[in-house]
Amino acid sequence: FSTQVEKGVLFAKGALLRTGIVLYGFRLTFGDIADVGLNAVVTDAIMLISTFFFTALLGIRYLKMDKQLVYLTGAGCSICGAAAVMAAEPVIKAESHKVSVAIAVVVIFGTLSIFTYPFFYTWSQDLI
Repeated sequence: FSTQVEKGVLFAKGALLRTGIVLYGFRLTFGDIADVGLNAVVTDAIMLISTFFFTALLGIRYLKMDKQLVYLTGAGCSICGAAAVMAAEPVIKAESHKVSVAIAVVVIFGTLSIFTYPFFYTWSQDLI
């Protein structure tokens, strides 16, 4: 790439992306959080943390994956998908090919979830 294109790409995936994520997050107000209640906030926090650590445990210990790739995938699976992967990239100083793989994994599993959630919902209703 030319130097100008490279500068533009670095700006877009750095400062511009982070700014966009923060602005997107502003749609969620403290009033919205208060409306759902403390139990829901604690449940969300537990789900986020447990999903991230389960991904890390599975990826590092059992699948022997690269730590950067595992952390990127864990962020994407537990937070908000590809945007979380991109936001985590500069924090862990990940290589670009690992970011691409993590985004692909998160998108593929997210797509599969669309088809499996109805099954799990129906199954869980039978348990109740």
